[in-house]
Amino acid sequence: RRGFSHTVVLAACTALLVGALDETLQSFNPVRTASIYDLMADGVGALMGAVAGLKTVRIRTRSL
Repeated sequence: RRGFSHTVVLAACTALLVGALDETLQSFNPVRTASIYDLMADGVGALMGAVAGLKTVRIRTRSL
């Protein structure tokens, strides 16, 4: 269970890193624009996914 928590946190951090990389790459494309708000939305989505994953595992392990 503790190992899973670390895995979820690592997944959320990886998602945020991918979002930052995406925003960086967009800054080099003249058609696209990089936005700190888009990066913040990526971070919020990663955090919400991590929390949902942890809650789901806690609920499932209680019912077993």
